[in-house]
Amino acid sequence: MRQADAGQFSQQQAKRLIAAVLALEAIAFTGGITVAPLIIEGMVADKAATSAVLGAYLAIGAFVAFIASPVLGSLSDAYGRRPVLIWSLVCATAANVILALAPTISVFFFGRIISGLAGATMATCYAYASDITQDDERTGIFGFLGAVFGLGLIAGPAVGGILGEWNDRTPFLAAAVLCAASTTFVIARLPESLPPKLRTPFSWANANPAGSFALLIRRPRLWRGSVLYFLMQNATNVVLAMFVLYTTDRYGWSGLSAGLAMAATGVLRAVVQVVLVERLSTRSGDRATIILGLGFGVVGFSIWSFAPTGAFFLTGIPFVALLSLSSPSVMSIMTRDVSPSEQGQLQGALNAISAVAGVTAPFLFGAIYAFVAAKHPPVALQGAPFLMGALVLLVAAGIAAYLSPRTQLAAGNAP
Repeated sequence: MRQADAGQFSQQQAKRLIAAVLALEAIAFTGGITVAPLIIEGMVADKAATSAVLGAYLAIGAFVAFIASPVLGSLSDAYGRRPVLIWSLVCATAANVILALAPTISVFFFGRIISGLAGATMATCYAYASDITQDDERTGIFGFLGAVFGLGLIAGPAVGGILGEWNDRTPFLAAAVLCAASTTFVIARLPESLPPKLRTPFSWANANPAGSFALLIRRPRLWRGSVLYFLMQNATNVVLAMFVLYTTDRYGWSGLSAGLAMAATGVLRAVVQVVLVERLSTRSGDRATIILGLGFGVVGFSIWSFAPTGAFFLTGIPFVALLSLSSPSVMSIMTRDVSPSEQGQLQGALNAISAVAGVTAPFLFGAIYAFVAAKHPPVALQGAPFLMGALVLLVAAGIAAYLSPRTQLAAGNAP
């Protein structure tokens, strides 16, 4: 590791600990989301408005994360990763306690706002990973962290569903315990990864979304990478937004069948990120790995778009899972264009981009599906959202072809 205060704490120990923090965070978040609709339904007077209130509940958290992520990223560059990570986990713990005890919908929304302030956990963990690895090691560790976080997202709904059988609020109480445990682990075991000599003074000019995005715009490869990352996040979100609705509508699957198939997709994505990402990036390079992953994604989404039966639809799952080859390599390339004192700002900007995609993608693909279902009943057109996802990935592949994988920071950030 790059700092004196790490002592005997090894890189592998740090890697495992931040991975555990991400997994617990993912389980805590998705576990609570599973019961949020039930809690909201019990709080609103008009039951028909539950879906709209739920949408607002999810959107406000994403919006707060969009605002807070660049701020916390810049703070981690100025004061270190550890205090910002502790702050995020304390906020997450407090938010889940509030959500578990909230007597009214307004207090419930307040808890979601506090949760949004904790949205920098992933960005800070990735910045920490950048600190403790060399350029050529980052693709592998980013893939590993993405896989662990993805498995947490899969496990969370199952945990939330089981605990929710006892009481609607129990998953939030369990989430608070998980976040408190993560906080304890970080305070007790995780050393700082960014030494004082590599830190940069905090500046509000850089700590807002506009200032954070200015970092991306000033450097051509970062700009291309951020557009590529945004397109990939939107395409990936089509799975979350449309998978269950599409398979139940078109193939008559039960909710359980659709959920199991979606979980299988997530597990395969994790396997790809752990087993294949580092090997392929080492052998073929990051740019080739990105393009390969995007190509598999195009094939998978195309199969999903036109599959005449549920069995044929299943053949597209491995191809969609291989799309996860791309994201770690994109992030790894982008980290090479910023100094150690800017890694937090970069990860905050990427977290903000992800938050924007999390809001725009469900609306975009949902609107496409609603239009197709209303105006064009023929079954062949029902897969239009996935076909649009494939087109988005094709555009992303075109951008990736011009994304140089070489380190450019020392060369003046040339394109």
